[in-house]
Amino acid sequence: SPWFNVKSKAPKTMLYGHLAIYFYDKAGKQIDVKEPVEGSDKTHAYHACAGNVFQGGLNPNENARYTFSCMKKSDMPEGATAMEAEASIVGFADASLKKNEFYWKNADLAPEKRPKGGVK
Repeated sequence: SPWFNVKSKAPKTMLYGHLAIYFYDKAGKQIDVKEPVEGSDKTHAYHACAGNVFQGGLNPNENARYTFSCMKKSDMPEGATAMEAEASIVGFADASLKKNEFYWKNADLAPEKRPKGGVK
């Protein structure tokens, strides 16, 4: 599975994430993706992953490498040489570190069209 590096700048442990995964060709042009679960030729600007994507939690100031459990290498669009992700929703753990106590959301972080390197 594809992987990504992440560093938490949050003051609490994160459990949940809703990620938008963007793909780019060698020239840096965004490539739309087909969602295999739909079984159609319709494409989307990004592949969405959601759930407890931080594999047990991402602690404050932690650097970690994670795999995309909701995506296989075969899901990557043809011609993709790079991928980048934006988290538009994050769930923060309660004192037990087992459940999400509250969520933070910013839908502007997952636009349909996104230049490689992100919106400046």
